[in-house]
Formats: sequence, C-alpha cells, structure tokens
Amino acid sequence: MIADEKEILEFLSAVMREGSGTGALKAAELLGKRLGLFTEKPTAPEGPTVIVDDVDGTAQ
Repeated sequence: MIADEKEILEFLSAVMREGSGTGALKAAELLGKRLGLFTEKPTAPEGPTVIVDDVDGTAQ
C-alpha cells in the first residue's frame, strides 16, 4: 500500500516530536516546507509609493 498525505504528515509529526537529533530536525524541515513556512516572497506595499520631503520641516 502507498501512504497517503495524512499518514505521511502524521509520521513526520511523530518523528519531530519523539525523535532526536538530525531525524527530528529533518522531519521538522520537511513539515515546514510542506506548510510553506520557508518561502521567501518579497511583499510589495499595496498602492503607490508616496515620498514626503519634509527635511526642512515643511511638507511639500
């Protein structure tokens, strides 16, 4: 039989909690990747960028 997604996630969770050393670390890494915790997506602010030039104390 082939393991389904739920079974694999349960296994990795158990290894992460009950294991030690590199096995637990690798299980945590795989779970984190599956959950999308390590994606580096730069976030752009919504809307136009507004620059306020008020160096001399008066906004323009």
